Amino acid sequence: MSEDEFDDEEVPSAGIGPEDYRQAEWLAQRLRLKWRYDHTAKDWLHFDGVRWAPDQVNAVHYAVRRVASGSLQKSGLGGDEQKRLFSLLQWPTQERVLKALATFPGYGTNGDEWDSDPYLLGVQNGVVDLRTNQLVPSAPEQNVTKTTGLAFEPIAGPADFDRVAPRFMQVLREWMSGDDDMVAFLLFWFGASMFGFSPEQRFLLMTGIGRNGKGALKHSILKATGDYSEELDPSLYMRAKYGGARSNEARADLLKLKGLRITFFSEPSGGTFNEELLKAHTGQDRISARALYSNNVQSWDPTHSINFLTNNLPAVEDVGPSMGERVMVADFRESYEGDRQDRRLYGVLEREAAGVLALLVWAASIWYIRWDSDSGGLILPERVVEQSKEFMERNDPVANWLNERCRRERAATSPSQVAYENYLEWHVSSGAPGEAFSAVKWAATLQKKGFTKSKTKFGMRWEGFTTLGAMALAEQDLDEDETP
Repeated sequence: MSEDEFDDEEVPSAGIGPEDYRQAEWLAQRLRLKWRYDHTAKDWLHFDGVRWAPDQVNAVHYAVRRVASGSLQKSGLGGDEQKRLFSLLQWPTQERVLKALATFPGYGTNGDEWDSDPYLLGVQNGVVDLRTNQLVPSAPEQNVTKTTGLAFEPIAGPADFDRVAPRFMQVLREWMSGDDDMVAFLLFWFGASMFGFSPEQRFLLMTGIGRNGKGALKHSILKATGDYSEELDPSLYMRAKYGGARSNEARADLLKLKGLRITFFSEPSGGTFNEELLKAHTGQDRISARALYSNNVQSWDPTHSINFLTNNLPAVEDVGPSMGERVMVADFRESYEGDRQDRRLYGVLEREAAGVLALLVWAASIWYIRWDSDSGGLILPERVVEQSKEFMERNDPVANWLNERCRRERAATSPSQVAYENYLEWHVSSGAPGEAFSAVKWAATLQKKGFTKSKTKFGMRWEGFTTLGAMALAEQDLDEDETP
Protein backbone atom coordinates (compact mmCIF):
# COMPACT_ATOMS: atom_id res chain seq x y z
CA MET A 1 0.00 0.00 0.00
CA SER A 2 1.50 3.32 -1.06
CA GLU A 3 2.31 6.12 1.33
CA ASP A 4 0.02 8.62 -0.37
CA GLU A 5 -3.01 6.48 0.49
CA PHE A 6 -2.78 7.78 4.06
CA ASP A 7 -3.71 11.17 5.46
CA ASP A 8 -0.77 13.57 5.86
CA GLU A 9 -1.28 13.76 9.60
CA GLU A 10 -0.89 9.98 9.85
CA VAL A 11 2.41 9.85 7.93
CA PRO A 12 5.62 10.50 9.90
CA SER A 13 8.17 12.85 8.40
CA ALA A 14 10.38 9.95 7.43
CA GLY A 15 9.01 7.39 4.96
CA ILE A 16 8.80 3.68 5.63
CA GLY A 17 12.10 1.91 4.99
CA PRO A 18 13.31 -1.70 4.94
CA GLU A 19 14.10 -1.52 8.65
CA ASP A 20 10.51 -0.54 9.43
CA TYR A 21 9.22 -3.62 7.61
CA ARG A 22 11.68 -5.81 9.52
CA GLN A 23 10.44 -4.29 12.74
CA ALA A 24 6.83 -4.86 11.60
CA GLU A 25 7.55 -8.53 10.91
CA TRP A 26 9.00 -8.90 14.40
CA LEU A 27 5.99 -7.10 15.90
CA ALA A 28 3.47 -9.20 13.93
CA GLN A 29 4.78 -12.37 15.57
CA ARG A 30 4.18 -10.91 19.03
CA LEU A 31 0.83 -9.15 18.59
CA ARG A 32 -0.61 -12.52 17.49
CA LEU A 33 -3.28 -11.09 15.18
CA LYS A 34 -5.06 -9.37 18.08
CA TRP A 35 -4.82 -5.99 16.33
CA ARG A 36 -6.15 -4.98 12.90
CA TYR A 37 -6.07 -1.76 10.93
CA ASP A 38 -9.20 -0.69 9.03
CA HIS A 39 -7.99 1.25 5.98
CA THR A 40 -11.48 2.60 5.27
CA ALA A 41 -12.23 3.88 8.76
CA LYS A 42 -8.51 4.66 9.36
CA ASP A 43 -8.67 3.10 12.81
CA TRP A 44 -6.94 0.30 14.67
CA LEU A 45 -9.13 -2.29 16.38
CA HIS A 46 -8.19 -4.70 19.15
CA PHE A 47 -9.77 -8.06 19.92
CA ASP A 48 -10.55 -7.80 23.64
CA GLY A 49 -11.74 -11.38 24.06
CA VAL A 50 -15.34 -10.50 23.12
CA ARG A 51 -15.20 -8.26 20.06
CA TRP A 52 -12.95 -6.15 17.86
CA ALA A 53 -13.13 -2.90 19.83
CA PRO A 54 -12.14 0.35 18.05
CA ASP A 55 -8.99 1.87 19.51
CA GLN A 56 -10.19 5.31 20.58
CA VAL A 57 -7.17 6.27 22.73
CA ASN A 58 -4.19 5.10 20.60
CA ALA A 59 -3.74 2.05 22.81
CA VAL A 60 -1.99 0.33 19.91
CA HIS A 61 1.06 2.49 20.66
CA TYR A 62 1.02 1.29 24.25
CA ALA A 63 0.83 -2.31 23.00
CA VAL A 64 3.93 -1.76 20.86
CA ARG A 65 5.77 -0.10 23.75
CA ARG A 66 4.83 -2.94 26.12
CA VAL A 67 6.09 -5.61 23.71
CA ALA A 68 9.33 -3.75 23.13
CA SER A 69 9.86 -3.05 26.85
CA GLY A 70 9.25 -6.69 27.69
CA SER A 71 11.81 -7.85 25.15
CA LEU A 72 14.39 -5.41 26.49
CA GLN A 73 14.23 -7.17 29.85
CA LYS A 74 15.65 -10.33 28.32
CA SER A 75 19.30 -11.09 28.78
CA GLY A 76 21.82 -11.71 26.02
CA LEU A 77 20.57 -9.04 23.65
CA GLY A 78 23.08 -7.77 21.09
CA GLY A 79 23.77 -4.09 20.59
CA ASP A 80 21.88 -3.85 17.30
CA GLU A 81 18.89 -5.66 18.74
CA GLN A 82 18.81 -3.36 21.75
CA LYS A 83 18.97 -0.38 19.43
CA ARG A 84 15.99 -1.62 17.41
CA LEU A 85 13.96 -2.26 20.54
CA PHE A 86 14.79 1.14 22.00
CA SER A 87 13.68 2.76 18.74
CA LEU A 88 10.29 1.05 19.14
CA LEU A 89 9.79 3.03 22.33
CA GLN A 90 9.75 6.22 20.25
CA TRP A 91 6.50 7.51 18.72
CA PRO A 92 7.83 8.27 15.18
CA THR A 93 9.24 4.76 14.85
CA GLN A 94 6.02 3.25 16.15
CA GLU A 95 4.04 5.22 13.55
CA ARG A 96 6.20 3.95 10.67
CA VAL A 97 6.21 0.36 11.92
CA LEU A 98 2.45 0.31 12.49
CA LYS A 99 1.91 1.73 9.03
CA ALA A 100 4.02 -1.11 7.62
CA LEU A 101 2.20 -3.66 9.81
CA ALA A 102 -1.16 -2.47 8.46
CA THR A 103 -0.17 -3.84 5.03
CA PHE A 104 0.43 -7.38 6.35
CA PRO A 105 -2.12 -10.16 5.75
CA GLY A 106 -4.28 -10.56 8.83
CA TYR A 107 -3.46 -7.08 10.09
CA GLY A 108 -4.93 -4.86 7.39
CA THR A 109 -8.56 -4.84 6.22
CA ASN A 110 -10.94 -2.66 4.23
CA GLY A 111 -13.62 -3.32 6.87
CA ASP A 112 -16.07 -5.19 4.66
CA GLU A 113 -16.06 -8.23 6.94
CA TRP A 114 -16.92 -6.34 10.13
CA ASP A 115 -20.26 -7.39 11.62
CA SER A 116 -21.10 -9.26 8.42
CA ASP A 117 -22.77 -12.27 10.07
CA PRO A 118 -26.44 -11.23 10.30
CA TYR A 119 -27.20 -13.79 13.01
CA LEU A 120 -24.67 -12.56 15.58
CA LEU A 121 -25.13 -9.77 18.11
CA GLY A 122 -22.33 -8.39 20.26
CA VAL A 123 -23.19 -7.92 23.94
CA GLN A 124 -21.16 -7.00 27.00
CA ASN A 125 -20.63 -10.61 28.07
CA GLY A 126 -20.08 -12.22 24.68
CA VAL A 127 -21.83 -12.85 21.38
CA VAL A 128 -25.47 -13.89 20.96
CA ASP A 129 -26.76 -16.18 18.22
CA LEU A 130 -30.12 -14.56 17.50
CA ARG A 131 -31.46 -17.76 15.99
CA THR A 132 -31.14 -19.69 19.23
CA ASN A 133 -31.48 -16.99 21.92
CA GLN A 134 -28.15 -18.15 23.38
CA LEU A 135 -24.63 -16.86 23.98
CA VAL A 136 -21.95 -18.52 21.84
CA PRO A 137 -18.17 -18.52 22.41
CA SER A 138 -16.55 -15.32 21.16
CA ALA A 139 -13.86 -15.63 18.50
CA PRO A 140 -11.83 -13.15 16.39
CA GLU A 141 -13.09 -14.71 13.15
CA GLN A 142 -16.66 -13.68 14.00
CA ASN A 143 -15.55 -10.12 13.14
CA VAL A 144 -17.94 -8.55 15.65
CA THR A 145 -17.13 -4.90 16.39
CA LYS A 146 -20.45 -3.57 17.67
CA THR A 147 -22.01 -4.14 21.06
CA THR A 148 -25.26 -3.42 22.81
CA GLY A 149 -23.17 -2.40 25.81
CA LEU A 150 -25.40 -4.58 28.01
CA ALA A 151 -24.96 -7.99 29.59
CA PHE A 152 -27.29 -10.57 28.07
CA GLU A 153 -29.27 -13.09 30.07
CA PRO A 154 -31.70 -15.17 28.00
CA ILE A 155 -35.34 -15.58 28.97
CA ALA A 156 -37.55 -18.60 28.33
CA GLY A 157 -40.64 -16.81 27.07
CA PRO A 158 -43.55 -14.44 27.82
CA ALA A 159 -43.77 -15.62 31.43
CA ASP A 160 -40.49 -13.77 32.02
CA PHE A 161 -41.51 -10.49 30.33
CA ASP A 162 -42.85 -8.76 33.43
CA ARG A 163 -39.96 -10.02 35.52
CA VAL A 164 -37.13 -8.59 33.39
CA ALA A 165 -38.84 -5.42 32.11
CA PRO A 166 -41.99 -4.76 34.20
CA ARG A 167 -42.39 -1.03 33.53
CA PHE A 168 -41.61 -1.40 29.83
CA MET A 169 -44.27 -4.07 29.39
CA GLN A 170 -46.78 -2.06 31.41
CA VAL A 171 -46.41 1.09 29.31
CA LEU A 172 -46.21 -0.84 26.02
CA ARG A 173 -49.64 -2.31 26.78
CA GLU A 174 -50.89 1.15 27.70
CA TRP A 175 -49.51 2.73 24.52
CA MET A 176 -51.33 0.08 22.47
CA SER A 177 -54.58 0.66 24.43
CA GLY A 178 -54.51 -2.88 25.81
CA ASP A 179 -54.32 -4.48 22.35
CA ASP A 180 -52.20 -7.60 22.92
CA ASP A 181 -51.86 -8.24 19.18
CA MET A 182 -50.27 -4.82 18.74
CA VAL A 183 -47.92 -5.42 21.68
CA ALA A 184 -46.80 -8.72 20.14
CA PHE A 185 -46.46 -7.12 16.72
CA LEU A 186 -44.08 -4.40 17.97
CA LEU A 187 -41.99 -6.88 19.96
CA PHE A 188 -41.62 -9.23 16.99
CA TRP A 189 -40.96 -6.39 14.53
CA PHE A 190 -38.11 -4.97 16.59
CA GLY A 191 -36.94 -8.49 17.40
CA ALA A 192 -36.76 -9.36 13.70
CA SER A 193 -34.95 -6.06 13.16
CA MET A 194 -32.07 -7.31 15.33
CA PHE A 195 -30.94 -9.49 12.43
CA GLY A 196 -28.55 -7.96 9.93
CA PHE A 197 -30.86 -8.38 6.94
CA SER A 198 -34.41 -7.34 6.09
CA PRO A 199 -36.40 -10.32 4.76
CA GLU A 200 -39.72 -8.75 5.77
CA GLN A 201 -39.12 -6.00 3.17
CA ARG A 202 -41.28 -3.54 5.10
CA PHE A 203 -40.94 -0.29 7.03
CA LEU A 204 -42.83 0.98 10.06
CA LEU A 205 -44.74 4.25 10.47
CA MET A 206 -45.50 5.00 14.11
CA THR A 207 -48.03 7.81 14.19
CA GLY A 208 -50.11 9.76 16.67
CA ILE A 209 -50.56 13.36 17.82
CA GLY A 210 -48.68 14.64 20.87
CA ARG A 211 -47.22 12.62 23.74
CA ASN A 212 -48.38 9.09 23.16
CA GLY A 213 -45.45 6.75 23.72
CA LYS A 214 -43.71 6.78 20.33
CA GLY A 215 -40.68 8.63 21.64
CA ALA A 216 -40.42 6.53 24.79
CA LEU A 217 -40.55 3.32 22.74
CA LYS A 218 -37.80 4.65 20.47
CA HIS A 219 -35.74 5.58 23.54
CA SER A 220 -36.10 2.07 24.98
CA ILE A 221 -35.07 0.35 21.74
CA LEU A 222 -32.05 2.64 21.30
CA LYS A 223 -30.85 1.98 24.86
CA ALA A 224 -31.35 -1.77 24.54
CA THR A 225 -29.52 -2.14 21.23
CA GLY A 226 -26.55 0.20 21.68
CA ASP A 227 -24.20 0.40 18.67
CA TYR A 228 -26.72 -1.45 16.50
CA SER A 229 -29.28 1.37 16.36
CA GLU A 230 -29.31 5.09 15.70
CA GLU A 231 -31.64 7.99 15.08
CA LEU A 232 -30.73 9.64 11.78
CA ASP A 233 -31.60 12.73 9.77
CA PRO A 234 -35.37 12.58 9.13
CA SER A 235 -34.93 13.90 5.59
CA LEU A 236 -32.89 10.89 4.44
CA TYR A 237 -35.90 9.07 2.98
CA MET A 238 -37.80 12.20 1.89
CA ARG A 239 -37.92 13.72 -1.55
CA ALA A 240 -35.89 16.90 -1.91
CA LYS A 241 -37.20 20.01 -3.64
CA TYR A 242 -35.96 18.77 -6.99
CA GLY A 243 -36.93 15.16 -6.54
CA GLY A 244 -35.55 12.24 -4.57
CA ALA A 245 -32.09 10.83 -5.00
CA ARG A 246 -31.98 7.59 -6.94
CA SER A 247 -31.21 4.38 -5.08
CA ASN A 248 -27.98 3.84 -7.04
CA GLU A 249 -26.52 7.29 -6.32
CA ALA A 250 -23.47 7.43 -4.05
CA ARG A 251 -24.52 9.67 -1.16
CA ALA A 252 -22.40 10.52 1.85
CA ASP A 253 -25.40 10.57 4.20
CA LEU A 254 -26.05 6.89 3.48
CA LEU A 255 -22.71 5.91 5.05
CA LYS A 256 -24.30 6.20 8.49
CA LEU A 257 -26.58 3.27 7.60
CA LYS A 258 -23.69 0.84 7.18
CA GLY A 259 -23.76 -1.88 9.83
CA LEU A 260 -26.83 -0.58 11.66
CA ARG A 261 -29.68 -2.97 12.46
CA ILE A 262 -32.39 -0.48 13.56
CA THR A 263 -32.83 3.11 12.37
CA PHE A 264 -35.29 5.76 13.54
CA PHE A 265 -36.43 8.93 11.79
CA SER A 266 -38.41 11.34 13.96
CA GLU A 267 -40.92 13.83 12.58
CA PRO A 268 -39.84 13.88 8.92
CA SER A 269 -40.86 17.26 7.56
CA GLY A 270 -43.96 17.31 5.37
CA GLY A 271 -43.67 16.46 1.76
CA THR A 272 -43.35 13.11 0.10
CA PHE A 273 -41.45 9.93 0.77
CA ASN A 274 -38.63 8.97 -1.59
CA GLU A 275 -40.36 5.75 -2.57
CA GLU A 276 -37.56 4.56 -4.84
CA LEU A 277 -35.02 4.69 -2.02
CA LEU A 278 -37.41 3.12 0.49
CA LYS A 279 -38.22 0.26 -1.86
CA ALA A 280 -34.55 -0.25 -2.72
CA HIS A 281 -33.43 -0.42 0.92
CA THR A 282 -36.32 -2.59 2.10
CA GLY A 283 -35.98 -4.73 -1.01
CA GLN A 284 -32.33 -5.57 -0.23
CA ASP A 285 -30.77 -3.67 -3.16
CA ARG A 286 -27.13 -2.88 -2.47
CA ILE A 287 -26.39 0.55 -1.04
CA SER A 288 -23.56 2.70 -2.40
CA ALA A 289 -22.07 5.69 -0.61
CA ARG A 290 -18.87 7.67 -0.44
CA ALA A 291 -17.49 10.06 2.14
CA LEU A 292 -17.23 13.76 1.42
CA TYR A 293 -14.23 14.59 -0.82
CA SER A 294 -13.51 10.88 -1.29
CA ASN A 295 -13.50 8.86 -4.50
CA ASN A 296 -13.77 5.59 -2.58
CA VAL A 297 -17.29 4.26 -3.09
CA GLN A 298 -18.40 1.72 -0.51
CA SER A 299 -21.15 -0.79 -1.29
CA TRP A 300 -23.00 -3.12 1.05
CA ASP A 301 -26.27 -5.00 1.45
CA PRO A 302 -28.86 -3.29 3.69
CA THR A 303 -28.77 -4.45 7.30
CA HIS A 304 -31.21 -1.98 8.85
CA SER A 305 -34.91 -1.73 9.50
CA ILE A 306 -36.58 1.65 8.85
CA ASN A 307 -38.85 3.20 11.48
CA PHE A 308 -40.56 6.59 11.27
CA LEU A 309 -42.11 8.54 14.15
CA THR A 310 -44.51 11.20 12.94
CA ASN A 311 -47.47 13.25 14.07
CA ASN A 312 -48.62 13.88 10.50
CA LEU A 313 -47.99 11.16 7.98
CA PRO A 314 -46.01 12.22 4.90
CA ALA A 315 -47.45 11.73 1.44
CA VAL A 316 -46.54 8.92 -0.92
CA GLU A 317 -46.82 9.13 -4.70
CA ASP A 318 -46.27 5.48 -5.54
CA VAL A 319 -49.56 3.88 -4.51
CA GLY A 320 -48.99 0.60 -6.32
CA PRO A 321 -48.91 -2.84 -4.69
CA SER A 322 -45.12 -2.91 -4.34
CA MET A 323 -45.27 0.15 -2.07
CA GLY A 324 -48.49 -0.83 -0.33
CA GLU A 325 -47.03 -4.17 0.71
CA ARG A 326 -44.09 -2.43 2.40
CA VAL A 327 -45.99 0.09 4.54
CA MET A 328 -46.94 -0.79 8.11
CA VAL A 329 -48.78 1.88 10.12
CA ALA A 330 -48.96 1.54 13.91
CA ASP A 331 -51.13 4.23 15.46
CA PHE A 332 -50.57 5.36 19.05
CA ARG A 333 -54.00 6.42 20.35
CA GLU A 334 -53.30 7.32 23.96
CA SER A 335 -52.37 10.81 25.20
CA TYR A 336 -50.02 11.53 28.09
CA GLU A 337 -50.50 15.23 28.58
CA GLY A 338 -50.95 16.88 31.97
CA ASP A 339 -51.44 14.51 34.89
CA ARG A 340 -50.81 11.40 32.75
CA GLN A 341 -47.28 12.48 31.88
CA ASP A 342 -44.55 10.57 33.74
CA ARG A 343 -41.41 12.68 33.69
CA ARG A 344 -39.35 9.87 35.24
CA LEU A 345 -40.37 7.27 32.65
CA TYR A 346 -37.29 7.57 30.45
CA GLY A 347 -34.99 6.96 33.42
CA VAL A 348 -36.98 3.92 34.55
CA LEU A 349 -36.99 2.46 31.04
CA GLU A 350 -33.25 3.04 30.71
CA ARG A 351 -32.67 0.98 33.86
CA GLU A 352 -34.67 -1.86 32.26
CA ALA A 353 -32.63 -1.78 29.04
CA ALA A 354 -31.02 -5.19 29.67
CA GLY A 355 -34.48 -6.67 30.19
CA VAL A 356 -35.75 -5.09 26.99
CA LEU A 357 -32.74 -6.54 25.18
CA ALA A 358 -33.67 -10.00 26.50
CA LEU A 359 -37.26 -9.53 25.25
CA LEU A 360 -36.08 -8.53 21.77
CA VAL A 361 -33.60 -11.39 21.44
CA TRP A 362 -36.27 -13.89 22.49
CA ALA A 363 -38.68 -12.34 19.96
CA ALA A 364 -35.95 -12.53 17.31
CA SER A 365 -35.48 -16.25 17.88
CA ILE A 366 -39.23 -16.98 17.65
CA TRP A 367 -39.55 -14.83 14.54
CA TYR A 368 -36.65 -16.72 12.96
CA ILE A 369 -38.24 -20.12 13.62
CA ARG A 370 -41.38 -18.95 11.79
CA TRP A 371 -39.46 -17.40 8.92
CA ASP A 372 -37.02 -20.28 8.49
CA SER A 373 -39.85 -22.83 8.39
CA ASP A 374 -41.57 -20.91 5.56
CA SER A 375 -44.62 -20.46 7.77
CA GLY A 376 -44.21 -16.68 7.63
CA GLY A 377 -42.37 -14.36 9.95
CA LEU A 378 -44.22 -11.25 11.06
CA ILE A 379 -47.96 -11.45 11.75
CA LEU A 380 -49.74 -8.17 11.07
CA PRO A 381 -52.63 -7.34 13.42
CA GLU A 382 -55.88 -6.26 11.83
CA ARG A 383 -55.30 -2.78 13.26
CA VAL A 384 -52.03 -2.44 11.34
CA VAL A 385 -53.62 -3.80 8.17
CA GLU A 386 -56.51 -1.33 8.37
CA GLN A 387 -54.36 1.67 9.23
CA SER A 388 -51.88 0.83 6.45
CA LYS A 389 -54.67 0.45 3.91
CA GLU A 390 -56.19 3.76 5.01
CA PHE A 391 -52.82 5.48 4.66
CA MET A 392 -52.35 4.22 1.11
CA GLU A 393 -55.92 5.08 0.10
CA ARG A 394 -55.57 8.57 1.55
CA ASN A 395 -52.65 9.04 -0.82
CA ASP A 396 -54.55 7.37 -3.65
CA PRO A 397 -57.54 9.35 -4.93
CA VAL A 398 -57.90 6.92 -7.82
CA ALA A 399 -58.58 4.10 -5.32
CA ASN A 400 -61.25 6.21 -3.64
CA TRP A 401 -62.85 6.95 -7.00
CA LEU A 402 -62.83 3.23 -7.88
CA ASN A 403 -64.47 2.40 -4.55
CA GLU A 404 -67.18 5.06 -4.84
CA ARG A 405 -67.95 5.29 -8.55
CA CYS A 406 -67.00 1.93 -10.08
CA ARG A 407 -67.75 -1.76 -9.89
CA ARG A 408 -64.79 -4.10 -10.20
CA GLU A 409 -65.39 -7.28 -12.17
CA ARG A 410 -63.03 -9.37 -14.25
CA ALA A 411 -65.26 -9.20 -17.35
CA ALA A 412 -66.25 -5.53 -16.95
CA THR A 413 -64.95 -2.83 -19.31
CA SER A 414 -65.23 0.94 -19.44
CA PRO A 415 -64.49 3.44 -22.25
CA SER A 416 -61.26 5.21 -21.37
CA GLN A 417 -62.47 8.76 -22.02
CA VAL A 418 -65.78 8.20 -20.19
CA ALA A 419 -63.95 6.74 -17.18
CA TYR A 420 -61.52 9.67 -16.98
CA GLU A 421 -64.32 12.24 -17.23
CA ASN A 422 -66.16 10.34 -14.49
CA TYR A 423 -63.04 10.57 -12.33
CA LEU A 424 -62.73 14.34 -12.95
CA GLU A 425 -66.38 14.92 -12.00
CA TRP A 426 -65.93 12.79 -8.85
CA HIS A 427 -62.80 14.75 -7.86
CA VAL A 428 -64.73 18.02 -7.90
CA SER A 429 -67.95 16.76 -6.28
CA SER A 430 -66.18 14.78 -3.53
CA GLY A 431 -63.95 17.65 -2.48
CA ALA A 432 -60.84 15.48 -2.83
CA PRO A 433 -57.69 17.39 -1.80
CA GLY A 434 -55.15 18.65 -4.33
CA GLU A 435 -55.41 18.83 -8.07
CA ALA A 436 -56.98 16.10 -10.15
CA PHE A 437 -54.56 13.74 -11.84
CA SER A 438 -53.73 14.35 -15.47
CA ALA A 439 -54.99 11.73 -17.90
CA VAL A 440 -51.47 10.31 -18.16
CA LYS A 441 -50.95 10.06 -14.39
CA TRP A 442 -54.48 8.70 -13.86
CA ALA A 443 -53.89 5.97 -16.47
CA ALA A 444 -50.48 5.10 -15.02
CA THR A 445 -52.04 4.74 -11.54
CA LEU A 446 -54.67 2.35 -12.89
CA GLN A 447 -51.99 0.28 -14.60
CA LYS A 448 -50.04 0.02 -11.32
CA LYS A 449 -53.20 -1.44 -9.80
CA GLY A 450 -53.21 -4.18 -12.40
CA PHE A 451 -55.86 -2.81 -14.77
CA THR A 452 -55.18 -3.08 -18.50
CA LYS A 453 -56.34 -1.06 -21.48
CA SER A 454 -57.15 -2.49 -24.89
CA LYS A 455 -58.11 -1.07 -28.25
CA THR A 456 -61.52 -2.01 -29.66
CA LYS A 457 -63.49 -0.88 -32.69
CA PHE A 458 -65.28 1.50 -30.33
CA GLY A 459 -62.02 3.01 -29.04
CA MET A 460 -59.78 2.41 -26.01
CA ARG A 461 -61.40 0.59 -23.08
CA TRP A 462 -60.26 -0.28 -19.58
CA GLU A 463 -60.70 -3.90 -18.50
CA GLY A 464 -61.58 -5.00 -14.97
CA PHE A 465 -64.02 -2.26 -13.93
CA THR A 466 -67.00 -0.26 -15.14
CA THR A 467 -68.29 3.10 -13.99
CA LEU A 468 -71.62 3.06 -12.15
CA GLY A 469 -74.67 4.71 -13.65
CA ALA A 470 -76.96 7.12 -11.82
CA MET A 471 -79.36 4.33 -10.79
CA ALA A 472 -76.58 2.15 -9.35
CA LEU A 473 -75.14 5.12 -7.46
CA ALA A 474 -78.55 5.95 -6.00
CA GLU A 475 -79.03 2.35 -4.86
CA GLN A 476 -75.53 2.39 -3.34
CA ASP A 477 -76.32 5.57 -1.40
CA LEU A 478 -79.59 4.07 -0.20
CA ASP A 479 -77.82 0.95 1.03
CA GLU A 480 -75.31 3.10 2.94
CA ASP A 481 -78.11 5.13 4.55
CA GLU A 482 -79.84 1.97 5.73
CA THR A 483 -76.66 0.48 7.20
CA PRO A 484 -76.91 0.65 11.04
